[in-house]
Amino acid sequence: MPLPDPLTPAMTRPAGQAHTAQTSHAGPAGQALASWSEETVDVQLIFDAGSAHLASVGVEALVIQGFQAAARFQPGETITIEPNSGLLLTIGY
Repeated sequence: MPLPDPLTPAMTRPAGQAHTAQTSHAGPAGQALASWSEETVDVQLIFDAGSAHLASVGVEALVIQGFQAAARFQPGETITIEPNSGLLLTIGY
């Protein structure tokens, strides 16, 4: 399945539940994950072939006071996004 933006090699499954934007292709990557849904959504990050190495590393949400709690996700683990919210993630910590 081709990705809509070659500069964002990650997308979510189920498709359309959340949107992603990535800041780096080398080393640890910064990933914004957002949903405008009125309901809580559960998604998994999936990666294109050029970034497949990121699919086997952990994902971390660093604590940001007033925005998000700290969390760690194992490869392939479901990430829950609250309604009309998002997460800032580090992939490959």
